[in-house]
Amino acid sequence: METVSAFFDRNIVVVFFFYGLAFFSMGLAVWLEVGRSSEDRVAKALLFLAAFGLLHGSHEWIEVFIILQWADAIDSSTLLLLEASRVVLLAVSFLLLFMFGLRLLFATRQNGDSGRVTAKWTIGLASLWLAAVVLVFSTHQPCGINCFAASDVLSRYLLAIPASMMAAWAMIAQRKGYIARGMPSCAKDITWAALALLLYGVVGQSFTRESFLFPSNIINAELFFIPYFTVQILYQYYSIL
Repeated sequence: METVSAFFDRNIVVVFFFYGLAFFSMGLAVWLEVGRSSEDRVAKALLFLAAFGLLHGSHEWIEVFIILQWADAIDSSTLLLLEASRVVLLAVSFLLLFMFGLRLLFATRQNGDSGRVTAKWTIGLASLWLAAVVLVFSTHQPCGINCFAASDVLSRYLLAIPASMMAAWAMIAQRKGYIARGMPSCAKDITWAALALLLYGVVGQSFTRESFLFPSNIINAELFFIPYFTVQILYQYYSIL
């Protein structure tokens, strides 16, 4: 009898396609709802969440394209270009999620220059990731596709996890406002969304693709295939506010 992990492995293209579709649909849905928000600061924060969903979904579809083209013996230069584009898109999407969390956190406060603070912290986080990627490429030559796998891992460790924690924290802060305005159902929904985001960011992104970086060489999606996709599905279920 075929195991669940074997089934996912055999149908990985379909899994990644619908995984990307879920993110893209979430981004599109949030973008369409932005104009209906009665609070301008919250609406501006939601634009970053919408952009995260759209870009992250596009990243998954590039991965699907790479998998499909692999069978046709895609040339190495094109493969490296696609991998570079995918990793950059992945990193930018997580930075947008981080910006969403910061802007949403400031939406609960009356004072403060949210734009300047958001830019400063986002540039700092992006610089940390870029420095780590440059260090990987400079110390592992020739590296090729393995360096892009490591860059993918760094994007999840250094960007996805803090971005998810920031966004979840901001959602919990919004919960207090909903309770104060007598909207307990909204407070409950955003609490579930925050918990799902933590599962996706802290747990799901810990199970990265395998690379030469520690601990992804031990703890990765290949080893924990079923829990990895279970976390992703849970996140998609609770992510649409």
